[in-house]
Amino acid sequence: MFKCIRGSRFLAELAKGKHDFDTVIIDTVDRACALCAEAILEKYNKANSDHPATDLCDIGYGKGYRYMVAEFSRVLTKLFQIGLSV
Repeated sequence: MFKCIRGSRFLAELAKGKHDFDTVIIDTVDRACALCAEAILEKYNKANSDHPATDLCDIGYGKGYRYMVAEFSRVLTKLFQIGLSV
């Protein structure tokens, strides 16, 4: 999940169901995508310290963007599985 959401245990807390929420609003999708990209770059750079990436396009053949779409989709899918509208 997005680095900041993963770190804050956001999904785990929502999954417990001890809340009155029916809907989650991602107000700034562009910022959510940026957080996702930061997490992907951090993970990539740990595994590839000899060739660090500063942008998703630095991860060859469009893989960085595919990783971002997959990660973003995973977060949305989890929210839907919890039973929340997004």
